[in-house]
Amino acid sequence: MTLEEYRTEVVERLWACQQPAQARALLFEVECALTADHLSDRTLRTFWQSLSGDLEVLARGSAHILDMRALAVLDAVIAASQAAIAQFQAQVVSDEPAEGGSKTPG
Repeated sequence: MTLEEYRTEVVERLWACQQPAQARALLFEVECALTADHLSDRTLRTFWQSLSGDLEVLARGSAHILDMRALAVLDAVIAASQAAIAQFQAQVVSDEPAEGGSKTPG
């Protein structure tokens, strides 16, 4: 499975989440899987940025949902997902070595 296919699967799984906690748990699993694959920081940044963009598209497309409860759930799941993604993106940036320095395990 490519990262793009994986990202699409993650979006589909987030769409199915019924609670923000489910979304956060799913994204934690994703972060663990990506870390275990030893992907480069650049690849990780690209993945998280793309996933964040996918969620923005999903949020804009949710306007057609007439069921207010379903819309509220989706909005909460997207907000929780965006917050978790922002944390993972910050970790990738903070893990980068200082200019001229080397990356040390932390």
